[in-house]
Amino acid sequence: MEGLEDLSSYAENVYEVVDKCPVCGNRTLTIRGVVYNTPYFGRLLLEVMNCSTCGFRYMDITYLDSKGPVKLTYRVTDRVDIERTWIIRSAEAKVYSPDLGFTLAPGSAGEALITPLEGLMYRLIQYAEAMRGLEGEAEARRLSFIREATEALNGFREFTLIIEDPTGNSIIKPPSGREGRLREDRLEVPQG
Repeated sequence: MEGLEDLSSYAENVYEVVDKCPVCGNRTLTIRGVVYNTPYFGRLLLEVMNCSTCGFRYMDITYLDSKGPVKLTYRVTDRVDIERTWIIRSAEAKVYSPDLGFTLAPGSAGEALITPLEGLMYRLIQYAEAMRGLEGEAEARRLSFIREATEALNGFREFTLIIEDPTGNSIIKPPSGREGRLREDRLEVPQG
């Protein structure tokens, strides 16, 4: 993707320690923290744990910068939008479409996502297909969603895609020449 360069040139090693593994109990767990200064997300702390004895692995990303809450809205009109629109979602962002009736909300273990819109659509359809065993109204909604999402994936159904991100680190990158259809609204910072 245009603009996503090799991130190794943005890395700064912060720490590396060896500790006791929570799985096997051996003192062979390497914990490394690296700060990346990325073009889209700003500074990220990537923490990686790896046990050389039992193979336990864990990774976590912490966003060190915030651009402020944002709502991104993009009207998807055809197959070109599906194939060439990129979604960069921070772990804190909610992605949804009121037209298609789906919401990917960040959970306690939300994950960042970088994918073409086509990949997101395939993932949503796979989620819906895996939800077999529903009955009545829920099953009818599931089947309707699969049909409508497949139509959208193939460019036969227009829909609005929305990302709400409290950190402002998510991006919808439309195909060249279609950037004017992307709407970006700054949201109020919740008082608390």
